[in-house]
Amino acid sequence: MIFSILVSLCASWAVAAQPSHKGSDSPELNATWSLFQQESPAIADVFPVISMRLSPGFIEDRAIDMPGLNPVFLIGNDSLSRNWLRANKSLLQRLKATGLVVNAASPDSVNELSVLVDGLLLLPVTGDDLARLLDLEHYPVLITPTYLEQGL
Repeated sequence: MIFSILVSLCASWAVAAQPSHKGSDSPELNATWSLFQQESPAIADVFPVISMRLSPGFIEDRAIDMPGLNPVFLIGNDSLSRNWLRANKSLLQRLKATGLVVNAASPDSVNELSVLVDGLLLLPVTGDDLARLLDLEHYPVLITPTYLEQGL
């Protein structure tokens, strides 16, 4: 439930922040981008995104049972996450995975990551509840209904 709420709250920000939407022919996307550019206090309050339970590092891939979960991946604005994004970009795109940026200092840091994933949705969210639920300590990681995978 908390996870769904976080994703919903961040969806407007994430759509507006995607570089592919700047200067779009879509009036709706341009309007959203304009609102984002006005530095809404609600958007400013999201940053910095800090997940106390998660840090960059290595995990063992393992099976999980979360039927109905759409593929998501956890990343931060760090070199391990950036390298992981480059290495796994095609898989993430094939799965249409949503990225949860669980550690980021500013909107600019999320925008830098979005350049690496060519149009995949990135949401700045605290990952502590998800970390507790899945017994996770580190990212980057891909989470599907049946497994947690880092592939490093």
